[in-house]
Amino acid sequence: TNRPNYDADGDGLGNLEEYNLGTDPWKIDSDGDGLDDRLETRALLSDPLRSNDWAVAFEIVRNGCDATGVTGTWTNRDTSLVALDSRGSARIEADLPRAGIYRVAIVAGAGQLWSRTNEIPVRVCLDGRFLFRRTFVTFGNSPGTLQFMSPFLSAGVHRLDIEWRDAGDTFEPALHQVRWQILAGTDGDGNGLEDWMDTWMAAVN
Repeated sequence: TNRPNYDADGDGLGNLEEYNLGTDPWKIDSDGDGLDDRLETRALLSDPLRSNDWAVAFEIVRNGCDATGVTGTWTNRDTSLVALDSRGSARIEADLPRAGIYRVAIVAGAGQLWSRTNEIPVRVCLDGRFLFRRTFVTFGNSPGTLQFMSPFLSAGVHRLDIEWRDAGDTFEPALHQVRWQILAGTDGDGNGLEDWMDTWMAAVN
């Protein structure tokens, strides 16, 4: 690469390092397991090219119908929240029992099956802070999952805002669940945080 230190995807790894690792310089999470490449290589010491099924210490699950605020036109179907407009947003809140870094999984799909593959740009904010824009992909009736690691969060209520953009006239995005997960790990120093969290925070600070 002509710019070895340039970080094209914003995951904290330069292009040359991504090339040496074999990871995708245009994807924060090359293997799509919800653990970004830098977290896997610097803290978890896992393979960023192979999806890792990390044990979950605990999780909090909120259904789409639990949304505390919406824009646009939505309807509840069973426990899901289905958008009837080509754009809109939903707010999901969770009262987290402990501080830490959470893996957040947004599970969504198509309210009605219009095509084999559905792609929709989403914008995600946490506690009023913009996190990212990504394209959510679902296949047929099967829901898709968009996962990401949160910044360090204090215990208490946190707000996740998910905005759908340009869904088109023939696709109804359905928000099924948001899962807030703490990944399991040892706490060698007894500070109440898993060791991988300590390593990760030391690496990013």
